[in-house]
Amino acid sequence: MTRGRRQMQRWVMAAGFLTLLASVPATAESVVGIRSTSHSDSAGWIDAGQAATPVLTGVLDRPRAGYEPHGIRLGTFTLYTGLAGTAAYDSNVLATRKSRSNDIVTRLTPSFLLRSGWRENEFALYGALERVAYREFDSDNQVNGHVGMRGTLHVRSDLRLRGYADWMRTHEDRGAAEASLAGSIFDKPLQRDTFATGLAVDKRFNRFTASVGGSYQHLDYADGSIGGVPVSQSYRSGDIYTTKARLAYEISPKVSIFTEGGYEWRTFDDSALDSQGTRLLLGFSTELTRLMRGEVYAGYLGQTFDTVGVRDISTYTYGGHLRWYASPLMTVSFVGERNIKEAAYATTGTYIQSQAGVRIDYELRRNVILSARGGLEWDDYQQASRRDLVKTLGLSGTYLINRNVHVSLDYRFTDRDSSIDLFDYTRSIIALTTRLQY
Repeated sequence: MTRGRRQMQRWVMAAGFLTLLASVPATAESVVGIRSTSHSDSAGWIDAGQAATPVLTGVLDRPRAGYEPHGIRLGTFTLYTGLAGTAAYDSNVLATRKSRSNDIVTRLTPSFLLRSGWRENEFALYGALERVAYREFDSDNQVNGHVGMRGTLHVRSDLRLRGYADWMRTHEDRGAAEASLAGSIFDKPLQRDTFATGLAVDKRFNRFTASVGGSYQHLDYADGSIGGVPVSQSYRSGDIYTTKARLAYEISPKVSIFTEGGYEWRTFDDSALDSQGTRLLLGFSTELTRLMRGEVYAGYLGQTFDTVGVRDISTYTYGGHLRWYASPLMTVSFVGERNIKEAAYATTGTYIQSQAGVRIDYELRRNVILSARGGLEWDDYQQASRRDLVKTLGLSGTYLINRNVHVSLDYRFTDRDSSIDLFDYTRSIIALTTRLQY
């Protein structure tokens, strides 16, 4: 690669990062955190110091020659396009305890990914549009969208920058904890627009790696209605600013310990739930054996609210991910986390959500992948005597016909058991998806 081309890449990346920074309000910190691939969590963070260079890849991560799209070369970039069509049967569309109603739902999702092919730095621009249509419950029809960019700039061998900017329009699932009020369901799924942007800096000092950053997230919920009566969502619409710092120490090539501290401000259109939060963590990244690696952390989570009468939160937190390469054909993944969420109605205030899950992916053939997953979720409401336990199970199979056509069949079961019977429900969804890609 010529020196001129390298300089051009750096200028393009620098322009992208300036765009990210310009999108952060002046009241936010100038350094922002990198979130994970989970699109809705602004608190994600760059891994600061990997325990070891990965020598194995998971079933879903490994390249499959002959089954990957060619893409369209555009200079040093490659454009990938896709179109997915889904037909699904939903046994309980409104996620209610009684009077369950089933329906057929279809989804059409065009998408694109423009990815750089640079030797060191990375930049990607991506987007998707989703049209959801119900045969009977057309009031639940919706259009969702997602567009974003992210990149990594290696300033030096021991210094890197990462940034992202995302905009997303989604609708809250009928089965979500906040999709009903005292047993009465919203007339339509609640619409949410989310804009999130972030930047982080990683610097390595011999065995130490320091990361500094933060993020900005703007949430805009459309007001809902129940029986035609408006239900304001202004106490969930607003801004979240997050700053973080993390220091990791490499004990050995396979083990790193780290400590992380974070502070956030939450300001909403209705100030009833304005708050400040603190997060202090201690954890480690490790390769326990040649076949198992991951990251685990635990610590303190606190949230102080500006409004008198809203209970402050002071509790423990945990999280992490662990991957076990049980065999060359099987990967087992474990995940878990504990966070604070805002409820959909002001009288309930906030709730603490704890989650744990496991997923097994098995490569039956090079072009046939089977998956099984299970999860538990505990929702503990702080301003109401409500406790929910959500159990989920799923099975799926994917058949890679060729590099341009993939077909998958998925089954998902959900059971919500609440201390308030009105919120109980069970639900099964079977979906058949065909994806075209180039």
